[in-house]
Amino acid sequence: MELVSYQDMVAQCKSELHNEEKQLDSLKAKNQLRMQQGVPGEKMELISIKKSILEFSEEVELKEMQISLKQNFAWELSMDYESSKLQFDLIGRMSFGYLKDLKEKEKHFYSFKTGLEDCLQDLEAKERPFGKSVKEFELGEKKFDSIRKAVEDHGKNLELKEKKLSNILQLQLKSEETENSTGDG
Repeated sequence: MELVSYQDMVAQCKSELHNEEKQLDSLKAKNQLRMQQGVPGEKMELISIKKSILEFSEEVELKEMQISLKQNFAWELSMDYESSKLQFDLIGRMSFGYLKDLKEKEKHFYSFKTGLEDCLQDLEAKERPFGKSVKEFELGEKKFDSIRKAVEDHGKNLELKEKKLSNILQLQLKSEETENSTGDG
């Protein structure tokens, strides 16, 4: 936007410069014509014209410098614009590439996710019989504990009965010995 306005300003300045150069050429031509005619009363007018010519020349030089500066500025703006445009195009291409990569990774992600969900379903399917086996094992373990406890209790009862029987046998033996020892004597 600014580049166009500077270009318009440069064109306008060139037009003004061209018009002033025409005026200058016209004044120079008039001055030469008068000098050739040699009219002495117009000497003051010639000095005035010469002064105007010098002023116009200075204005022309100043405008030429302004035009040159504006052209340089317009050129720099144009280069900045081109550079920015190239950077924008590059960013656009990079963004397109990143978007393409992202879509590819998204496909891989969904494929991986689907595979993971399938594995999870397989694992759950395999886990069900395992869970059943674990429950059966736990029931078996409880039965075993119950049987072990019954065996321990039965073993303790047997020990008690054995001790009682042993005590009874010892008492019988003692009583037989005492009978034998009293019967012998």
